[in-house]
This record gives sequence, C-alpha cells and structure tokens, in this order.
Amino acid sequence: MQSATELTLEQRTQTLGPDNFANLMPRFEDVHLISKLQSERLTNEALRNQWLYPGDGLGYGLKDANVMLYLTDFPNNPLMKNPEEVARELTSKKNFFFNGADLEARATSQKGVVAFNLSLDGFKKHLQRYDNEFSYIEVSTAKLAEGRESFKQEYGNEVTALFDRLHGDAIYGTNGIGAMLKQKEKDTTRIWLVNPDYVKSTIASKQKGTMVARASYLGGFGDRSVVVLDDWDVDGRGHVRGVVKETAEGGAQKITQSPAVQTAQQVPMPYDDALKLAAERYAPPTSPLFQVFKGFLDTVYRRK
Repeated sequence: MQSATELTLEQRTQTLGPDNFANLMPRFEDVHLISKLQSERLTNEALRNQWLYPGDGLGYGLKDANVMLYLTDFPNNPLMKNPEEVARELTSKKNFFFNGADLEARATSQKGVVAFNLSLDGFKKHLQRYDNEFSYIEVSTAKLAEGRESFKQEYGNEVTALFDRLHGDAIYGTNGIGAMLKQKEKDTTRIWLVNPDYVKSTIASKQKGTMVARASYLGGFGDRSVVVLDDWDVDGRGHVRGVVKETAEGGAQKITQSPAVQTAQQVPMPYDDALKLAAERYAPPTSPLFQVFKGFLDTVYRRK
C-alpha cells in the first residue's frame, strides 16, 4: 500500500518548461538524472521529444597532467547552490569556476560523484575534436541495440563506463533507447564534452584545485538523444523534470506561467526537420546559401 509520503512525491513529480535554466531549477527540490529520464522515455512517449535540463552536475579539472571530468548527482551539482547567478555567469562568460576539492573528495569516497580521466587512451581513441572548445564521442545506435557487452567490445571500458553512468541500462538492448533511435533512422548518438585542451588552457592560470563547470542537457529523439556536457547557453528552450518544491502549507508549488510560456509548451522542431524546411523554403541543398543555413542550425541545435 502506498504511503502518504510516496503519494505526495508522485503528485509533485512534474515536467515544467520550456523556460530557461535560471527560472526552472529553483522550483525543484530534486531533478531527475539523465539515466532516470532515459528509463522513463522507454514508456513515456512525450518525454522523448523534449530537450531537458537534467540534475546531473559536472566539473572539469586537472589532476597532475590529466584532464578529469567529474559527474555528480543532483545534491552535489555545483550549479545548484545559486542557479540564477550561475546562469548569468555561464551566458556572459561561458564558464563557471569553483573550488573542486569537495567533488574530488566525494569521487574518491564514491559519494554521489564519479570521476573520469579523459586523458586515458580509451577516451582519446574515440574523442573527436570539433574545434578549440568542443569535442564529442559518437557511437553507433546499432551497437547500443546489440547490448552492453557488444557495445563494450566496440568502444572499450572507458566509453562504456561513461555511457553507463549517464544513460544507465535504458540505453542498451533491443528494447532500449539506442534501438528506438535506430528504428527512427538515427544511426548515431553523441556525448558532447569540453575539449580537454580547452580545459587545460582555461584553468591553467587559476588557483590549484579550480574546476570549470558547464550545464548538462539531454536532447530529444529528433536530435538523436544527445547528451551535452558543455552547455553555456542556458537562456531558454529547456524542460526540467523532477520533484517540485513544497509550499509552506505542505502542497506542491503552484506554478503560474504566462500565456507565452504556456503556448511554448510545444516541442522545438527536430534538427532534421529544420534542415529539410531550410532546403524546401530557402535554398536547395547544393547551393552555398544552404551551407550557411546548415551552419546556423548546427550552432543552434548544438549538432556540430
């Protein structure tokens, strides 16, 4: 039998948006991690088409000569101490700097933080440089559909561990997210990261122990369910799913949205559809103008 507390948490679990990071995050006492969102997407079709700000936090730092990525749960997310201030910092300066000693200690004791050494050969082999700031790991959705062991044989221990931490079990197998993407003719998916060389140059002059944080988000199926771990453009478009804060009376917050925000509950047009529309309405795919449109869409959709 369900207790009153469990029922209350269930009732308070909501998806809000689209809106910006600073407006959405303070409304929640807990935000679902990417792994939980992907698990929910297996049965919740509406979530598949939404871009979501998850509860996963991240920090990039240096340990000796190695570039480290620290992934956190929601309680340890460095952006949650002051989401509004962090959002201003990210949108104006791209980076949020903080003392990473606590994250490193929690990673060592395995308390809500997991560390990944991006300087290992297992990552270097699959990490593709986009430009000075961004890199990505691109994998086959067919391999994901074959299951975790097959994926591990193809991509190795390090990449598999990163996919395990971010996506959980929901990404693998014939009924998993990878298989669903493959069925929708999405042959690959990606994890976007800050370029390790950028991390080195950005925090080289900072005090020892300084880390740089960005926001994370999870793309919709139209954008191949990409995971972004390098986001600084947090000024709109996202949804958040989790447990909404209680009011003083003990009920869930009543969120009053403006008519504009209510209307905006529509899903952003998937990248492929936007590209097709550009070709049909503005410029044929063989024209130079189409490449201009494509470059703009690549930036907007973080397709790169």
